[in-house]
Amino acid sequence: MKSIELPFKIFFFLFLFISTYYFLIPLDNVGPGIPHFDKVAHFGVFFVLSGLLTLGFKPSNKTVYILAFCYGLAVELTQGLLAYRSASIPDLIADMLGVIAFVYLQPKIQQIFTMRNDD
Repeated sequence: MKSIELPFKIFFFLFLFISTYYFLIPLDNVGPGIPHFDKVAHFGVFFVLSGLLTLGFKPSNKTVYILAFCYGLAVELTQGLLAYRSASIPDLIADMLGVIAFVYLQPKIQQIFTMRNDD
């Protein structure tokens, strides 16, 4: 079972690096033009990060919440210091909603992975 965790660990750090990069670069006219699309992106990024973290490292849900909140807060504080970005409490809320959604759906997701491995 340990060998299956390694790819998730690698993908976690790769996705963390890529998402941090996109959270901190100047972004003009990005997205499909849908109002508040950035909130959907924040939700999705934190959903995936929570999943990769959980599948790779098996932390408790409390640890997932704490790490995600600290990362989201660090991103928002850093964006607040950049002239071309701005900090946003709604972004942090969207981040945490993504985490909450993953934790809520985690049993179903694990059930799907378990059923696939049984075949």
